[in-house]
This record gives sequence, structure tokens and C-alpha cells, in this order.
Amino acid sequence: MSTFINLPGGTHMRQIIDNKLRDSLELLAQSNKTVSEIAYAIGFNDSGYFSKCFKLKFGCSPSDYRKRAFSRMGEEEQEKMTAGFVDDVKSKIINHMSSSDFGTIRLADLMNMSTSTLYRRIKSITRKSPGIYLRSIKLDFARDLILQGRNNIGDIAIEAGFEDIRYFNRCFKSEFGLTPSKFLQQSSN
Repeated sequence: MSTFINLPGGTHMRQIIDNKLRDSLELLAQSNKTVSEIAYAIGFNDSGYFSKCFKLKFGCSPSDYRKRAFSRMGEEEQEKMTAGFVDDVKSKIINHMSSSDFGTIRLADLMNMSTSTLYRRIKSITRKSPGIYLRSIKLDFARDLILQGRNNIGDIAIEAGFEDIRYFNRCFKSEFGLTPSKFLQQSSN
């Protein structure tokens, strides 16, 4: 019997919560979703309550359980999970590419995590801050447009989510060692 105390609905409610918590174990071990996303996915309306129930049932927090499960995984499984997270982040950035006001706060909202959690996860995987990583994705997109034969640098900058073309030029040169126009000249040769 579980250690839940004074839950309304008695034994039936305890059984429902136990089943939800058991379902969460697999999601925590094999999913890229945040603890909050998992809590909502399995039917908890409050991730704090989910964490409290989880800790009472299993003796550790959901994030500690995930860390233990992750450390027991093989290297290939760990790479698959981190690749899934990175792919999810990239797709969200690409979907909002042309929006110049799209930044780390909006990205964190779309990923259903706090900005500090997003920072830690992206930094641990890519060794870049989320802002720098977001800018790198946008610059890669701009480089790809140049390589596809697009030759209006102003349009490319706007399409990649940069409003200020001078800032775009500076960032592009910092990332690739050439200004966009010189890069365009070299790629067309």
C-alpha cells in the first residue's frame, strides 16, 4: 500500500495516483519531455503535486530518478535522447526563424521549461548558451540560403530573423570568418 495520507476518495484515488506514477517511470527514463510535461501528460494538473507524490512513492524526486536512469543507460541511448532534445529545439527555432523577437524566453516557453533549465540543458549538450545556439542556427540557415544562390543579403538577414543588417554582418563574420557578401562571392566562384 502506498504512503499517501488523507487523499480524498480513499483507496480508489490512491490506486489511480499509483497507476499514474507507474506510468511516469517509463516516460522519465525514456523521454525528452520535462518533468512538468510528463506530469501534465499523465494527468496531474500541478507538477509540484506530481513531484511530491512521486517522492513519497519512490523516495526520490522525478528529476533525480531521471538522472539515475540516464546514468544507467548505454552511451548510444544517451546520445539518442540528447539528439532528440536538440532536434526538438532546432525545429522550434526553424519554425520561428523569421521572427526577430523570437529569443530564449519564447524558446523556453515552447519547450515547456524554465529559461534556467533550458540554459542548463542546451549548455551541457552544445557547450553554447541558448542565445548563442539560437543565433548559430539562424546563421546556418542564412549560410544555406546563400549557398542556394540567394544573393540579396538584406532579404537573407530578415528571413533568418535579423532586423539589423549590420548586426547580421558582424555575427556572420564572427561565425564563418567572412562577411555575407564575401561568402556569397566565394560560393558563386
